[in-house]
Amino acid sequence: MDLSPFRELARATGPFATVYLDVSHDTTQAAKQIDLRWQSARASLAEQGADPPTLAALDRALTEALPAVGRAGRALVAGGGKLWLDEPLRMPPPQPLTHYGALPDLGPLLAGRTPGIAHVVAVIDRTGADLRGFAADGSLAASPEVEGDRHPVHKVGGGGLSHGHIQHRVEETWHANAKQVAEEIDRLVGELNAQLVVLAGEPKSRADVRDSLNHRCATIAVELSGASRADANEETVTEAVQSLVANIAAAHGREIEERFVQELNRPGGHAVSGLPEVTAALRMSTVDTLLMDPEAERAQQIWVGDQPTQLAVAQEELRDLGVPNPRPEPADAALLRATAATGAQLQMTPGLRDGVAALLRS
Repeated sequence: MDLSPFRELARATGPFATVYLDVSHDTTQAAKQIDLRWQSARASLAEQGADPPTLAALDRALTEALPAVGRAGRALVAGGGKLWLDEPLRMPPPQPLTHYGALPDLGPLLAGRTPGIAHVVAVIDRTGADLRGFAADGSLAASPEVEGDRHPVHKVGGGGLSHGHIQHRVEETWHANAKQVAEEIDRLVGELNAQLVVLAGEPKSRADVRDSLNHRCATIAVELSGASRADANEETVTEAVQSLVANIAAAHGREIEERFVQELNRPGGHAVSGLPEVTAALRMSTVDTLLMDPEAERAQQIWVGDQPTQLAVAQEELRDLGVPNPRPEPADAALLRATAATGAQLQMTPGLRDGVAALLRS
């Protein structure tokens, strides 16, 4: 799981107010029920010490948002009067969860997130393509439209030199348009670090585009039938893409877990297990992927300083490193902050023996 969207938050200075709220809009009394839940959560945050500007930022976020459709939840983080995070939840929490402290409480959000990968979808025809680029969390990151030359794009019947010249011009137009689409796909893939390209639309056009992609994009491209720019079946395309993304993300997760086991059992392997070892690795910025059990006990605390990588299981460790005034914080919040800040990945792994482990950078 890519935590780069949380990097700015991880490097910011708290305190932060975090709230997980049921915002389901599936009854006639939904608006009133949401308000009652929020008022209860707001009172809890105020009791924990949340400042008025931060609570006001959460007020605005909740009152100005469009109503959800059906069952839904939201995770929000604010601090210093600024809204830092506002994300939908796949399932609403059974009751409001609130936390006010030096670190944001991202554990429940990330534990419930469906694994995904950044990907690009292109619906193509002879004149261009409709493109959509998605971040790893499934959010729409870009939706450019490519329009190439429209004339000539249709071959005509007949014969003779004139006919052959027209046919040649048509094929040149097709090739130029396909190249233009491919260049935009290449750009989006590089921008998003995408791991999948889905090519839908007119069969010959998508084949031409695939042939024009750079090597990296061509190796991750999959063709999908059943859609056209003129009459794209959005539901069919979306379901097929979601299935592809889920399968690739699951396979990627299995690869990480298998590599972790191999490295952990290899003398001198690039893997560690257990809170003291993982904390030390994050402190040295040597973690490639943090593995966490989403069902593990969340009450344990470790010691942290102001910087994300200033963390240790014992207060004396940080004092010996010259960190002034170490303070105890929830272990999962501190580990996630350090993971996001150092550019490491996250892998949620149920049943992890020690609750937390890490693959190290080679």
